[in-house]
Amino acid sequence: MTHFELTEASGRRARRVAQTVTWAETRALLRLAAPLTGLALVNMAMSVTDTLMTAAFGLEALAAVAVASDFYSIVFYLAVGCIGGLMQTLDSLSFIAGR
Repeated sequence: MTHFELTEASGRRARRVAQTVTWAETRALLRLAAPLTGLALVNMAMSVTDTLMTAAFGLEALAAVAVASDFYSIVFYLAVGCIGGLMQTLDSLSFIAGR
């Protein structure tokens, strides 16, 4: 085997390994992102429903619901992030404690 053939063969193997790692990372990312994406879509649907239900009450009520919906979304996602981080910590602590 010449140096060129050896380099070419190892280059193909390296590309195959890189593709394998990329697909594994993509699957892991999608597995983590799918529930959060679903949660975001449900939250958005709830905001749209609130807006449609409030539209009959006038512009001031519609504006109030829009502001409240944005505020709710911010607080909701902040709480989800904090709870997600807290659950990771509690899971780690229970694993260390052997429970």
